[in-house]
Amino acid sequence: DTLNWGVTYYWRIKMWDNNSSQGESAWSSVAQFKVNNLPTVSSLLTNSLTNPTGVLKNPRFSAIFSDPDSADKGKSYQIQVNTSSSFDGTMMWDSGKKDFTTLVNNGSRSEDIQFPTDTLNWGVTYYWRIKMWDNSSSQAESPWSETGQFTMNYKPSPTDLRVNGEVSPVGVDITINPMFTAIYNDVDPADTCITYQIQMNTTSAFDGIMKWNTEVLEMPGPIANG
Repeated sequence: DTLNWGVTYYWRIKMWDNNSSQGESAWSSVAQFKVNNLPTVSSLLTNSLTNPTGVLKNPRFSAIFSDPDSADKGKSYQIQVNTSSSFDGTMMWDSGKKDFTTLVNNGSRSEDIQFPTDTLNWGVTYYWRIKMWDNSSSQAESPWSETGQFTMNYKPSPTDLRVNGEVSPVGVDITINPMFTAIYNDVDPADTCITYQIQMNTTSAFDGIMKWNTEVLEMPGPIANG
């Protein structure tokens, strides 16, 4: 197993007849063969975007398969998702070698491959890479691709809670229904608030008497970040 991928080699042959150990032919004409080229992988996308933020659970991955052998197609893939860009952190997923549902044409984007479990954490940046195999040889394995990344959606954090426009007021008139407001904050700047839930309890640990629980309700309209 000493031949190198993508290299052209030349060969010739001579033969002997059965009448004499000296009955040796001249060298034949020279023939040649070229070893299969290795494919490459590029243009990594997560949910059809480059290095997106605000990603929800179970993202989808794709990449472009390329091969100097024009007739070759992408047959298999392996994806790794890690907490470190050097891939020495926590391995969140290693797909192992898997076949595509359909062969990937040379120079084309693969099908979307979905992260299989609900184990990614809110607000964390993850890194991923992919390699592919062509359909001409089970050993024709590309190098690892460049590293892609994606950041999971952050959870919002309401602040500046007020009752009737005041912070922790006293002497609230119980004959008039109090009004509750808060500010919507989210690290993902484009996010807006569309639903809410309010609970009111007799203890700060919320293990007392639940006086009010709205359940999840829709806002009258989207609330801008901040």
